[in-house]
Amino acid sequence: MFSLFHKHRSIRTLLPDGVDTHCHLLPGVDDGVPHADEALQLITAMKKLGLSGCICTPHISRRFPMNTPAVLRRAFCRFRQLVAAAHPDFTLQLSAEYEPDEHFISHIEQGEILPWLQPEMILVELSISRPLSGWADLLVELLHRGYIPVLAHPERYHRHLSEPDLLHLHRLGVRFQGNIGSLSGVYGRNAQERCRRLFAAGLYFRWGSDSHRLKAFRALPLRR
Repeated sequence: MFSLFHKHRSIRTLLPDGVDTHCHLLPGVDDGVPHADEALQLITAMKKLGLSGCICTPHISRRFPMNTPAVLRRAFCRFRQLVAAAHPDFTLQLSAEYEPDEHFISHIEQGEILPWLQPEMILVELSISRPLSGWADLLVELLHRGYIPVLAHPERYHRHLSEPDLLHLHRLGVRFQGNIGSLSGVYGRNAQERCRRLFAAGLYFRWGSDSHRLKAFRALPLRR
């Protein structure tokens, strides 16, 4: 089990289907990859490690008010054409990383949601610095509506969420998606230690790189 914490980790162990489930690859839409050239280089780096696809998860949050599903779909269609020409063997999917805010439930009610991995799953993240008040109630509301909230990088919320809080969310039906970088301390020792405990408890549903730039992806201690 603790082979995941060796210096270099097999990407096939973390991502057995060869798909990075959390990556800010879609260029020019958030704080991720800024332009298509770097995005194509990032795909090349992914393929060298044996990856065959990626779920693009741009932010939909107060920080990026222009990011609506319609806007992101148009950007994704343009980008997918570039990728099909340069990397026809690399599959792309479009999802989003949602910050639960005062507009979140209205998006659900209007049917304007970009699901993650499965039609009923929604990838959500909290603000690392100051989560919006009432966010936990919004996750419960999602569950009541038949969705499965997937909390991105729960190990990074040690300032605001205790481990008993996380265990309670998991028991309610919230799933956890871990950042590969957390395993090697990219986000600090507290996040790394919590990541190890959550993993040892079997609480992670999937893993992702959460890469925002090519340099950050290359810095991950991964091997084929």
